[in-house]
Parts: sequence; structure tokens; C-alpha cells
Amino acid sequence: REVAAEDWGLVAPMLALAAGCVTVGLFPRLVVQPALVASGTIMDVAGLDPAAGAGELLRAAGWMSSAWLLLVGCWTVFWYLRFRAARAHAAKHAMTWGCGYASPTARMQYTAGSLLAPIMLAYGRIAAPDIERGAAEFRTRSRDRVLDGVVLPLWRRTKHLARSFRPLQQAPVTRYLQYIVVTVVLLLGVLFAAIVRRP
Repeated sequence: REVAAEDWGLVAPMLALAAGCVTVGLFPRLVVQPALVASGTIMDVAGLDPAAGAGELLRAAGWMSSAWLLLVGCWTVFWYLRFRAARAHAAKHAMTWGCGYASPTARMQYTAGSLLAPIMLAYGRIAAPDIERGAAEFRTRSRDRVLDGVVLPLWRRTKHLARSFRPLQQAPVTRYLQYIVVTVVLLLGVLFAAIVRRP
């Protein structure tokens, strides 16, 4: 997203902080060395040895820099090879195969239903497609007997039944309080009946 000129006063400090974080992460020695100098001064005043552990800390910082640089280098090489491979195997656009016709027209269109019709006819009336014949056209439409005859009608009836319960959900708050009271009364009644039945 393009940043407006008046917003750079807010964006520039954040970019500077992000760049500082990346720099410290890649080269921690830049921060560790001055910190050791400052801590060494404090340890001298306290009478402690400032060299204790400083060498190991600097070596660890150097290893961290090497590891990050290696990781960035591997990532760069990977994306470069990926870019080269994508350019070498770019998708090529060509004309769709026209079933052997030199100049196909809209009258020669084959659909999935047309190709599937001979197979569906082998199953008889169970899977036979609907056929529409005209003076200048011939159409077939495959019909799913289970979906059109069972699933969709059942779904429409279930949806109609669910809509009849919608007023129960969209009631005012007082109606919900009534539901709670009725539920509590019913539960108390069941509990009372269970207690009475005990010998």
C-alpha cells in the first residue's frame, strides 16, 4: 500500500526500528562489544574480573552471525533457483484441441453430458439422461436421481421445518427468561418424580 507523504513521519521510525532489529539479529557483536565495555567498567568499580565470560559471549555472538548469514544465503539461493525453475517451466498458452476439426464452430460443441450419455444409457432408466431434441439442436442433461429425488427434497423440507422454529430464536429477552423458568420447573418436576419413586 502506498504511504502518503504526511504519514512518513510515523512510518519512518518503525522502519528504522525494524532495520535495527534485523541488524542486531544478524550482527549481535555490534551490540555485545559495547555492552561488554560498559559492563567491564561497572565490574572494575565493583572489584570483579571483567574478562570472565566475555570471550565466550563474543564467540557465541560470532557463531550467531555466521548461522544467520548461512540461513539468509540458503534462503536466497533457494528462491533464486525457484525463480529460474518457474521461468523455465512457465505455462504455455495454445489453442484447445478441436476434435480434429480445422475450424470448429459453436454448433460443434461437446459437453460432459454428451460424452457421458453413452455410458449412462447402459444403465437403463436408472441413469438415463434427459434428452431434448429440436429442429437444429440436440441436448442431453445428466440427472442425479439420488440428489434430485431424495437429497434435495429432504433438504427443502428440513429447511422449511427449521424456519418454523426461527421465531423461538429471535424472541425478546423476556421470552428467553420464560424459557429458562420453564426449563427449571421441568427439571425440578423430573427430580421430584425421581425422588417420589424411590422406596
